[in-house]
Amino acid sequence: MSADAATAPAAAAAPRFVLRRYPDLTRIWFGHSLSLLGSHLSTLALPLLVLDTTGSAALAGLVGTVRMLTYLAVNLPAGALADRLPRRWVLVGADLARSAAMLVVGIGLVTGHALPVAVLLVAGAVDTAVSAVAGPAGTAVLRHLVRPDDMSRVVALDSSRRLSVALVGPLLGGALYQVAPALPFLVDGVSYAASLLMILCVRRDLGGGRPTRSTLRQDVAAGIRYVLRSRFIVVFMVWATVVNFATAGMTFGVIVVIGPNDANRLGVVMTVLTLAGIAGSALAPRLGRWGQQRLVQLSTASAVAVGVVIALFPHPVVIVAAVGARALLAPAAAITFNVRVFALVPDDMTARVQSTLFFVGGAFNPFASVVSGWLCDRFSPSVAFAGFAALLAVILLVTFLPAARQP
Repeated sequence: MSADAATAPAAAAAPRFVLRRYPDLTRIWFGHSLSLLGSHLSTLALPLLVLDTTGSAALAGLVGTVRMLTYLAVNLPAGALADRLPRRWVLVGADLARSAAMLVVGIGLVTGHALPVAVLLVAGAVDTAVSAVAGPAGTAVLRHLVRPDDMSRVVALDSSRRLSVALVGPLLGGALYQVAPALPFLVDGVSYAASLLMILCVRRDLGGGRPTRSTLRQDVAAGIRYVLRSRFIVVFMVWATVVNFATAGMTFGVIVVIGPNDANRLGVVMTVLTLAGIAGSALAPRLGRWGQQRLVQLSTASAVAVGVVIALFPHPVVIVAAVGARALLAPAAAITFNVRVFALVPDDMTARVQSTLFFVGGAFNPFASVVSGWLCDRFSPSVAFAGFAALLAVILLVTFLPAARQP
């Protein structure tokens, strides 16, 4: 526990809402909320702009591919940088770079300059690369801002925020783009600037900046070795990787089952999924009393049940009920695991461990829709759901291993 966190107000005397108890956390939280919302605006608007500019769907799709490849390329060294450098200045520099990248696009559109596709791709790549550094740094600073006994509430609040912004951001981004293509980029640039100012107002030390003679490659290797030495972390990293892959595959399967027949109903399903996730994040601190291993087992079992139920009864009403019930439990398992990681991992290793977990946990997600689509075409959607349910049933057995218990 950091010295700053140790001087925080006692939990028993604190108000009900955790943000009121920690002013510096409030500044960071609102700053990150603004930048996250802005990021969702430009993430939607950038491929739309490329499509409008070139008329090429392939070039528009290239935006997402470049972003994904950039993230995979910089993710692991990003965590090492976030541990090596003072985290306050990592976050400030990230917001400055992202703001500049988006404002270049927005101002170019306002002034009527035709921006080459290469410039738009670079802007997206810069935004992604810098965000990959800011992500683990922003996670690592939490231990400097709150008491350990409030960490589950803060992680749950962060999860709720991400889901809420994911629900609102694309809708707002599309609306702003319809008004003027420059607006999403200008708003995104301003949101990063506002986040930068919020971070500069934080008074506490945010960690990082450790003296070191090691190279960046050695720092990355040290983070990977740390993860591999912990059987507990390895087991749940494997669990998260499989569950993320299977869940992404089933989500694409839902699109295949419902989308061609009723796009509006598909929107309802996705909205229910997000709202249930927000509710599940809010309930996570209470559900955490059940114990991490039990929550992970219940969450995985619910995912198995979703696959089986939809495979047998692929009706829209059944799908809404199944995915909604699953989304209530999913955040609690992830949040309790993340809180446990905070308790286990030393401060100077936090960002590297987080970046390793993010990298491995999402490494197979890009292939989930391809596998799901192939199963649907080659056999049927029911077979696809059954296949993912079987995969989840295998990983459910892993959660009963002794290494899955809290150390």
